[in-house]
Amino acid sequence: MRSKFTKKIIVFFGFLTLFLSLIGIFVYPSQAALNKGFRTPIIAFEFAKSADDIKFITGNEEEPKKIRSEMRAGQKLDILFPFFYAGLIFSLIYSESKKINLLVLVGLVASSIIIPFDLYENYILDQILFRLDSLKDVSDLFPQLEVATWWKWGAIAIATFVLSLEFFIKKQWFNGLISFFAGASILCTWISGSNGYVAEIMMGFVSLFFVYFGIRSLILYRKF
Repeated sequence: MRSKFTKKIIVFFGFLTLFLSLIGIFVYPSQAALNKGFRTPIIAFEFAKSADDIKFITGNEEEPKKIRSEMRAGQKLDILFPFFYAGLIFSLIYSESKKINLLVLVGLVASSIIIPFDLYENYILDQILFRLDSLKDVSDLFPQLEVATWWKWGAIAIATFVLSLEFFIKKQWFNGLISFFAGASILCTWISGSNGYVAEIMMGFVSLFFVYFGIRSLILYRKF
């Protein structure tokens, strides 16, 4: 750890990341008739490539309208979330590094650009929801969504890989593995072409990363 101040920053971002992660469970839609492999509506939405992938939020029937409303509520929450989880990753990389070398710099930059990439993804998702409310065509937005989504997830993967290396260098094996599997699962999802089964496994590892380091930050708080 570089300083007590850095530790406080980790506690701040860790607590808020954990807090918003838990709130998101109750705000985002929890179930829907999704395509094969997907179990989480927001993950199916983020990795949608065609109108067939978002049938569960398409139409003026009561169920898709309800899911769109819940999705929009979750998107409002997600305006803040990238600042907190990206801040957590950034502060962890900084605190675990002995000096700012090229590897650390890559991790710090990657964790920083998560924020604009995530916000851009949210913008595209909001545009799709807006058009669906008006029964308008959304086909032209899918290529933009794919780019926005993978910019975000790619930045997260790079940042967590760097963090894992920093932990491994300091022989913090468990912390390193938690970080490594978060990044590796994202890479596997990209290689699989956003396969639903793989994407859900990825979300499990990334969620574990956020929850683990969120709880770890609360333990640090108790040591002040």
